[in-house]
Amino acid sequence: MSLESQYQLNWSRRKNLDGDSTNKRMKIALVIPGISSESERSFYDFKFGTKFLLSRKHISYLLAIPSLISLTPPQHEIRVFDQNIEDIDYTWEADLVGITARTMFANRAYEISEEFRARGIKTVMGGIHPSMCPEDALLHCDSVVVGEAEETWHAVLQDAENGQLKRLYKAEKFADLKAAPMPDRSSLSKQKYLLDIVQTTKGCPFHCEFCSVHAFEHIQDKKSFPALELEWSNFLLSCTSCNSIKDTKAITDTLLPDRDNTYDVFMYLNDGFIQVKPDLDNDLKDKARALINLAGLDRVPSKRGYSGNDTLWLDRKGSWVLANRYLQKYQNKDCDIETIIDLALNNGFWSVWMQVFETYPDVQKELINAFSGTQKKFFQPILTL
Repeated sequence: MSLESQYQLNWSRRKNLDGDSTNKRMKIALVIPGISSESERSFYDFKFGTKFLLSRKHISYLLAIPSLISLTPPQHEIRVFDQNIEDIDYTWEADLVGITARTMFANRAYEISEEFRARGIKTVMGGIHPSMCPEDALLHCDSVVVGEAEETWHAVLQDAENGQLKRLYKAEKFADLKAAPMPDRSSLSKQKYLLDIVQTTKGCPFHCEFCSVHAFEHIQDKKSFPALELEWSNFLLSCTSCNSIKDTKAITDTLLPDRDNTYDVFMYLNDGFIQVKPDLDNDLKDKARALINLAGLDRVPSKRGYSGNDTLWLDRKGSWVLANRYLQKYQNKDCDIETIIDLALNNGFWSVWMQVFETYPDVQKELINAFSGTQKKFFQPILTL
């Protein structure tokens, strides 16, 4: 199929989506955030490589944007702003701004949203970060789309046309890739990208511990428990080990890290091990132990079921050593808070850093603010000091 034919097919499909629209024409800006500052580096922006080796400005775009374009009825005017290759034109008088956000770009996405809102323009955020942390995202935008846009974008546009934009839109099922229109790349600055993207499937078979996408994994597997496939209480933010051992364990009477304050129930030890705090009441102790069993947080060399692939305890130990080293530096005034936050963001294991600096609320406050998605309601005593 020629490119022209592809665009014509997309136009036809978009036109068919418009059957119950009010036909009001809107100007819609779709935004891909960049990094927060020129001093930051991200594996995904490839700036350190493209600047030297390539003539293009960026490796590629996010497929979410051309997918949204293909789902948008044709009477609307669309402009795409990819901050990785161009400046955002805040003077363009949009009626609606859609922003896609991964976690590492969340802070910049929030800044962009706030800038448009200050100009009286409604903003909608979607992507993996707002889907996992809608309460956090809603502090910075007018509306959040949870899940895949194929099931919700048309409703968002209709409500925006009628001035009745809801705070939250949630996909009730996973999108069928076979029924989705072909992504429309006609609004992209294609000469500035090195690669095009083709999507052949949805989801990911891997559970990389650094990736937030597998957070939509299921605690009770969807094959054995199909009725729980879309139940939020059956999702668990977890790591590689968590996903590999959770199997079909029950989740009754346990704590869940997306819902509960798990920081206050665990002790992080210098050997990388985790223990339940001894001063908890019996009910909370039982729930904390249930989470340890569910997620395999006690999978260390001395425990039954341990395998050589269970290295999270070793990673926690490394974080403990690093955090304590910089605790000494901070006490000796050999480093500042900004350095500590940078190390924590790059090294991970937020709870370890919080515990090591528990007698320094100024550092803890910055740790709470730096990690996107942290439920600040649990830490008001620290934040209000």
